[in-house]
Amino acid sequence: MNEISVADLEYKLDLNIKYDLQAIKSGIEEIKNQYSNLVVLEENIPTLRKEIAQVSKLSKAIDSKRKTVEKELKEKIKPFTSEMKELKGEIDTLYASIKTQIDTFVDKQKEEKKKEILALENWTDYIVFDDKWLSSSFSMKKIANEIDNIRQIHHNNSVLISATCNALGIKKDKYIELLDKNVDIQEIIALIENDKKVIEENVGLKATEMPDISVEDVKDTDKLTYTLKLTGTRIQLNALKDFLIKNKIEYEKMWFYAKNLF
Repeated sequence: MNEISVADLEYKLDLNIKYDLQAIKSGIEEIKNQYSNLVVLEENIPTLRKEIAQVSKLSKAIDSKRKTVEKELKEKIKPFTSEMKELKGEIDTLYASIKTQIDTFVDKQKEEKKKEILALENWTDYIVFDDKWLSSSFSMKKIANEIDNIRQIHHNNSVLISATCNALGIKKDKYIELLDKNVDIQEIIALIENDKKVIEENVGLKATEMPDISVEDVKDTDKLTYTLKLTGTRIQLNALKDFLIKNKIEYEKMWFYAKNLF
């Protein structure tokens, strides 16, 4: 690309403004001294009004001259300003065009790379896609290694959840589901322990403490029917339901206070 030299943009500004600044300042100083010890009396007010009118006239003359010079200078630089704006517009248009093409190409590359990443053999749904992988600084090998590390951590956490649930006698399914949703492992372990505590607090007897009735006892015993009114928590009544089913005791739900207890 041909470079435009900074020297090509150099210019010469000829400000040919001639005025005697020192003489003007001296004249103003004389006026100021003239009125430094001013004493206003009723009889000299008319004279003072005429004098301050001259002072005001001088002020307006100075400001008018400034505006005239500024206007003339603006007229002189107007062509330059217009040409520079036009050049800038052309360069900005060129820049925008090139940038759009580059961005389109890069976006296409990223989209293709994303498809390649999602097609990796070690990819699974619980892995959260990291946009940093789309950077050209991340090779596919490096990305594959990161995904392997994520999978290993997930596996380790799955083992930890399984071991914790087995130790506490709780089913692991819902906690594995939370892990797949990328809930923090410490939060999941805390939830398991809390769920176990709630179960133990709300269930009067653990399932292992409920007396079992053998199949022979069921066959050899006449069937009796009782109408009972049961009150308990959802967990307690579900535990009772499991006990009835386990021991093959028939039951019929007549009414309920809360829905879906059995």
